Amino acid sequence: MPDPLSKVVHAHEEVRITPSTAAARPELARLAAQAIATCSESEYWLGAILIAILGKQAPPVFAMYDTFRRSRQMPLALKAAAKTVLSEQDYKIFETLLALFGQDEKHRNKFAHWLWAYSDEAADHLILIDPIKPLRWQNAISHIIPGTKFICVIGDNREAAKWLQSASCYSRKQLERIVSDSSDTLTLIAAFWRLVGPPVYHTAPADEQRSNLLRQPRLAGRLHPQRSKTRSIPSEPHERPE
Repeated sequence: MPDPLSKVVHAHEEVRITPSTAAARPELARLAAQAIATCSESEYWLGAILIAILGKQAPPVFAMYDTFRRSRQMPLALKAAAKTVLSEQDYKIFETLLALFGQDEKHRNKFAHWLWAYSDEAADHLILIDPIKPLRWQNAISHIIPGTKFICVIGDNREAAKWLQSASCYSRKQLERIVSDSSDTLTLIAAFWRLVGPPVYHTAPADEQRSNLLRQPRLAGRLHPQRSKTRSIPSEPHERPE
């Protein structure tokens, strides 16, 4: 979704790599922070789903989940546990929710772990840089002193230009879309938790809840990609659990 820096900022323009980017681009920083917070809450409800569906079997499996939750093994652990207790239809829903969460998580991880930067030429963009790339450059260019704040000019150095031009630039519109998708994912995950969770939290009969979930556009589009291309499916709002 983000554009490479080479498409947004021209050569010989300054790119400021600094934590002060949040102050320089407060509205964009707010959107990025909202995406981080929403995705983190989705991660919480995925863990709650695991506990709900496993019941008495939850403690040992949750220990495994706790170990893997910051690794690429986490989705595999969730799928393996869910497949043993969910019906085929509910498992497919859960698997699709994990895929949607995975998309949100990729953006969340970049917002949280990559270097933030900005350029006057791209006033409506948040620039993110994989920190390993400037570190490799600094390691190769002995006269550059590593620091937490520095200014680079595209075109000053061939190697610098390579990693700068491949930086990710998120426009306001793209950030708003990410926040919207993350919020929708959270809503869907919370609705699935109510479906498979303790009966006291059921807001409607299980079949009705499941049918409502399956009508949601992003979920339906993943489960039935061909069908979603031929018709538009109206979305019904869900309430998040308090």
